[in-house]
Amino acid sequence: METPNALTTRLAQQIDQLLAHLDAKESDNLRLRQELHSLAQERDALQARLQTARIRLDALLERLPSIQTALESGQ
Repeated sequence: METPNALTTRLAQQIDQLLAHLDAKESDNLRLRQELHSLAQERDALQARLQTARIRLDALLERLPSIQTALESGQ
């Protein structure tokens, strides 16, 4: 059987370990939230670029028949 002092010491050590574990998890959580935010911003920027490319491609496809006609008529 443990003495009261030994039990107190062991419990204090376990509490310290748990607090250290909690600190590590909080740090991990913060880092992951920051990474998530950064990746969301990157995703949004890529989606905007994709939308711009779609608009430009649609405009080119609309012009394609007139370009083909101009080439066929020798202009």
